[in-house]
Amino acid sequence: MEEIKNRQELEYTKAKLSKRVLSGVVDLFFTLFLTFILFALTNLILPNLNFYQEIITQREELQYLSNLYLDDGTLITEYTENSSDFETFEERKTYLSERINIFYQNELFFDSEDKIFEEYDRRKLEYQVNDIGYIFERNSENIVVERNINPEYLYQFYKNEINNYSIGYLINNSEYLETTRSLFLISLVNLSIWFIFSITIFYLIFPLFIFKRGRKTIGMVIFSIGLIDITALNISWKKYLLRFIFTLIFMFILNIFAFLIPLIISLGMMYCSKRNQDLVDYIFNNYVVETKNSEIYLNYLEYLDKSNIDKKTKLEDKNLNIGN
Repeated sequence: MEEIKNRQELEYTKAKLSKRVLSGVVDLFFTLFLTFILFALTNLILPNLNFYQEIITQREELQYLSNLYLDDGTLITEYTENSSDFETFEERKTYLSERINIFYQNELFFDSEDKIFEEYDRRKLEYQVNDIGYIFERNSENIVVERNINPEYLYQFYKNEINNYSIGYLINNSEYLETTRSLFLISLVNLSIWFIFSITIFYLIFPLFIFKRGRKTIGMVIFSIGLIDITALNISWKKYLLRFIFTLIFMFILNIFAFLIPLIISLGMMYCSKRNQDLVDYIFNNYVVETKNSEIYLNYLEYLDKSNIDKKTKLEDKNLNIGN
């Protein structure tokens, strides 16, 4: 009770809202910067791991079996555009046309050959060039064939077919989708781990062990603000740990899935409340104060020691004139 009774002797100025927001931006910048550095470094290591190599190999094999990619992973439209193996548009359009036919006939990717070729023929008959019109037609046997026109127009059609439709069919193949999901999940887990790790470094390790007076983050140090408890003293490590866990779950993780609603509520409370407490401050009864011209005491004993030293110093500094 003595601690509560004497806390009124400690006076602090509440931190400016601008400082709080800017310190939060600085902390978030450092957190994201470290996250992406570690994420990028991990991505350099992943290709050397067996389980990751197996997924990549399976995906590359499906690409090659589709005949839409070369064995080095090059898309065939890029190959026809950049390779010197083709001298004319006739050669290019013939190459792409044959590759498309092989892909659409592959039972590994399509259950019904008739259905996919029916859609393919419909796109052919609907395709037209402004100054020429339709470039495909049905012959006497009701088979869709190329009209006798400039091969460049036909090449452009087959190129568009691959980029706009064939690749989409491949991507939506069940086996290919599975490899994509696996790679995405690995990346997501990788990113999440390093994000939580970075948050722990800047929002827990620094305030608990480096800038423990005022439980300051780097941003709070830069803008000279700190945290105090309801006792007007430093927050205990146990209470700060609980505060960090709550912040991690509700202000970081939940924000991602709740469209930033917790953050909006917290900022609203900070701007509207009399003491500028955000959601976390309010729940844990903490306050953010200016520390440039004042000191946050670690505990009540330190406050008493400091007060006694100040009183002793004032007494010893007095100029005493002693007469004879």
